[in-house]
Amino acid sequence: MIKKYADFINNHHASLVYQINTELDIQMEELRKEFIRQINHYLTPDMPVHYEEDHTYDPPYDCSGELVKAGQISPEITVKEFLEEEYDGNTHASYCSGCGFFHDTYSEDLQSFTLEYGISLMHDKIRENINKEFKVTISDEEFDELYDEMGCFDDIYDDTRINEFFFPEIVAQMCGIDNLKLSEVIELAKKEDDFIVVDESL
Repeated sequence: MIKKYADFINNHHASLVYQINTELDIQMEELRKEFIRQINHYLTPDMPVHYEEDHTYDPPYDCSGELVKAGQISPEITVKEFLEEEYDGNTHASYCSGCGFFHDTYSEDLQSFTLEYGISLMHDKIRENINKEFKVTISDEEFDELYDEMGCFDDIYDDTRINEFFFPEIVAQMCGIDNLKLSEVIELAKKEDDFIVVDESL
């Protein structure tokens, strides 16, 4: 059956791409809310540390620099600035000569969220089409096998807007929060929390 599923996906590539992009439009408001929640986790209860990159003590053979604490991040900067310009204090190997590591921005930290959201949406739509076409409920094991057979669904990924989910700053722009101030993010997240009804009987 895996071969039949793969053939179906290959033969309906354009339709799947269209459906995935359409589903993304449908879920955009929910994505916006969830992205605001994710960013707000960093901002409450207190604004995180603002780091500045210092190269004063760099040896001649390594320009990695170090992060120096310089107060707190301003709540008046935009989401775009927060994602692209503020460091979260972590590092990752650069694999570049003369630079041992790079300092992570919040964009890199939020990449796992945006990628997981986008890829999950894509997988759900592929599952839905297979189940409908073959009148089955494809198991997780079968789907994993199909995933391998189809090269991680890279062809579909590349042709949909899901490929932009590798970059949280693009996703922020996509759902219209890139120019929000962090103070506005905090207020919006608080309003969302106010709608949550707690069942005291639990």
